[in-house]
Amino acid sequence: MDTAGRRLIVAGLTALCICSAAAAPSPDTARVHLGVASCAGSNCHGSNASRPPAKGVLHNEYLTWQRDDAHAGAYRSLLTARSLAIAHRLGIADPSESNTCLDCHSDDVSAQQRGPRFSQEDGIGCEACHGGSSAWIVDHAVAHRSHAVNLKEGIYPTEDPQARAALCLSCHYGASDKPMTHAIMAAGHPPLLFELATYTAIQPAHYRVDADYKQRKHYVGPADTWAVGQVVTAERVLADLAARGVPTAVGAAPDFYLYDCYSCHQPLQPEGLAGDVPPTDARPLPLALTSLHMVDTILAASDPGLVQRWEQALAALHAADTPAALADAIARLQPLAVEAAAFLSAHSLDAEARHRITLALARDGAQVSYPDRSLADQTVMAMTVLYHADSEAGETTAFGPQFPKALDAAYKSLHSLSEFEVPAYRSAMQDIEKCIKYK
Repeated sequence: MDTAGRRLIVAGLTALCICSAAAAPSPDTARVHLGVASCAGSNCHGSNASRPPAKGVLHNEYLTWQRDDAHAGAYRSLLTARSLAIAHRLGIADPSESNTCLDCHSDDVSAQQRGPRFSQEDGIGCEACHGGSSAWIVDHAVAHRSHAVNLKEGIYPTEDPQARAALCLSCHYGASDKPMTHAIMAAGHPPLLFELATYTAIQPAHYRVDADYKQRKHYVGPADTWAVGQVVTAERVLADLAARGVPTAVGAAPDFYLYDCYSCHQPLQPEGLAGDVPPTDARPLPLALTSLHMVDTILAASDPGLVQRWEQALAALHAADTPAALADAIARLQPLAVEAAAFLSAHSLDAEARHRITLALARDGAQVSYPDRSLADQTVMAMTVLYHADSEAGETTAFGPQFPKALDAAYKSLHSLSEFEVPAYRSAMQDIEKCIKYK
């Protein structure tokens, strides 16, 4: 992605008031984590300046992480007044000592897995994403070592969008061993807005995607990363709904974290549109299904056969009015999400599919009667990724010259979480629709 593209994304995310969250600890729990200091030697990843890459290694990865990466400050954020206030509301005396917080704000492995140079205060360090290094760090330093051997010895495959999405989402959405709950959000935790391709782009890259990188690793471009990230998110949402979203007793209710925040928190809607939003007690409380709707749009442009089955199951989920019907609809969607992930991992989105997706999202945004803020957030990030995918692919674009200006207007309509300028957003979507030459 070019510099202008990165600026557009960063500006847009600033307008969305995104608060950086920590990435997930590695799923590898067997190996010892030797600590960030073990990677920071000047001849390894700790140089104070980049060098000509040796098999893709820039040598200054540690400095990039320490100076520019939000993950490096994840632990320190627990020491702030805001974190202390959140912890107090949750009945936690010290967030820097609570696993509820440390699981996602540090490399929170057991004492037995901590090497002599390990420090939890390093936050989300190298091994939180790349896995405990005790089994591979020595061989990893050998020149001309293949990536395949690194993977065999236990390095986490972060270059694979499915694996990276699962890793990131375990904290940026939640996981079975560290579930995000409505209680945590109600205590003041920032919203967990996340999209895989966008967040990959805005974090300072500590690697260079060049011909050597693409030869050594299975490189996946931003549009396909976005699509796979959406379906992996849908898989995670469905798993969460299956585990704790179906009432098991009369009068029981699932965690409100599974529902659309904006449907209850009406101050997040503009006062002038109060008539557009029916009173909460007059309609079913909607689940947070943005990723499922995004997958619907992706499949409609790429797999007509699968999208028919997906839409039938999704309609059943929306229509479910009993716990049994809800459980059945979730069970129907789960294998379809797995099928969609496999399909999107094997089939790249071509230019026509990217343009069709963008046009469909613009039309939805321009005509929607109820302002779905979560879907709007995901839409503007998706459009940014898809727009720049044309440039990276070197293909003729269907996005007109006014597209960046219209997209910037859409970002500005989402400038804060307490205000959503719906008329401005709809207008921007209408302009975007006009900008797309593919019809």
